[in-house]
Amino acid sequence: MGLIAWSVICTISATYLIADGLRQLRLVYLLVVTIFFIVGAVLICEVFVPRRRDTFAILPWSLAFFLLVFGVRSVDVLLNGSAYLGEPPFDSATRAAFQLALFYAIVGLVAFLGGYYSRLGVALANSLQILPRRWNRRRARTVILVLAGVGIVGNVVLTANLGGLRHYLLNKSEVLNTGMGGNYYVAWLGSMTGHSLFVAYAFWLAERRFCLLTWSVLFPLNVALGLGSGSKGAFLSTFLTLVMIFHYLKRRVSLKFMTLFVVAALSTFPVFNAYRGNFKDWSELWSNVRGMSVRIQDDKRVLVVSLLHRFTGIDMLTIAVRDTPRVAAFQFGKTLAPIAVAWIPRGLWEGKPVVSFGRVFAVRYLGSEDEAAAPTILGEGYINFHVVGIIGICVTLGLLSRGVYHYCIVRGLGISGVYAYVMFFESLVRAWEWNIPGWVTGFLPSVATVVAISVWAGGSRSTALPAPGHRTRGS
Repeated sequence: MGLIAWSVICTISATYLIADGLRQLRLVYLLVVTIFFIVGAVLICEVFVPRRRDTFAILPWSLAFFLLVFGVRSVDVLLNGSAYLGEPPFDSATRAAFQLALFYAIVGLVAFLGGYYSRLGVALANSLQILPRRWNRRRARTVILVLAGVGIVGNVVLTANLGGLRHYLLNKSEVLNTGMGGNYYVAWLGSMTGHSLFVAYAFWLAERRFCLLTWSVLFPLNVALGLGSGSKGAFLSTFLTLVMIFHYLKRRVSLKFMTLFVVAALSTFPVFNAYRGNFKDWSELWSNVRGMSVRIQDDKRVLVVSLLHRFTGIDMLTIAVRDTPRVAAFQFGKTLAPIAVAWIPRGLWEGKPVVSFGRVFAVRYLGSEDEAAAPTILGEGYINFHVVGIIGICVTLGLLSRGVYHYCIVRGLGISGVYAYVMFFESLVRAWEWNIPGWVTGFLPSVATVVAISVWAGGSRSTALPAPGHRTRGS
């Protein structure tokens, strides 16, 4: 923590020198550089100290994503403007809100670190009952087949509900923005194909069993479903999952390899952005992709813009700060109320309120009924309880992140621990850009699924898949 404090002091001094003469923007640059220094200091401690090094420790990844959403994106907005905030220089209200948003982001970051480094998360993790460390080979075979079957049926039904295969593939923008409502449970069933791949791959690593099923059926099936979904996360999560399983059950994956992995993953963004646009047939899509490729070759900044266009965290937080309570009054927890009824299928309750606050936010704050725009957990915390809401949600996220890592990895729960951690990892890292009800209603079913499958496959007979194959840092 001393290094963090020293970084902040250095940042304040250096920024005032660098920004001399830019009086109106001096505070903005100060806040942006402060974010970079705080995150950088913690990352140095966590990543480059050998005894602490774990390539997939959740804290460095969560901080890196925070830096992207609120730090790097802020620089992009200051230089290039934003579709939501307009072109710089901003009007006085937007400029003041932008500065406040950066300040609140720093407050949230410090609160997150405070929650993470407290002992409460560890204490909570130690109080939980452990999952089975061993998985029975015979039960696992049943689990794989049942999950694969359920997942295939779920995806077939989901595609039919969304207008058929052709409409689902060729109208991706419409499907993703307006078509998923009422299909949550069907989509959840469809996700079981990913769980079946995890179980099969883990046994393939341990015993070289299920090789044909893993690589000839489940892997290409999940890749195809990820591509067809139009979601970068759904597509890339398949590869990230396999790498993480290999890391914890077989052999450590180096930071250099993951750097190359991230670069390769980012290179897919323009393709998915083109796929989520408007096109009539596959030839037009291919033409859009080729056109994007030519523009990137002519001007590399196009690639940067297309990457950062995806991350609008600071944009949404600025709008929340600027327009609350002018556009909508503080909610004092009302945005969280739909969580209580999220489990009720919309088919049984036509008047069920919208669970995701992203759609409500888009209508109230952006004046758009055709899209969903998450205000980020910081923005929603602010909309509910001002800065107290930001501090509360960030402390909670820090406690949860530390608790999950300690419970799943540090306690050495073997295959069940790795399974749980892999399934929770992405949700925890990307929580910064979500709305709270949407995140909770996605995270809790994952917890239930992990527990159910671990207990179902668990057993003391037959194979005991190994615990993580290398020592991880204590917490």
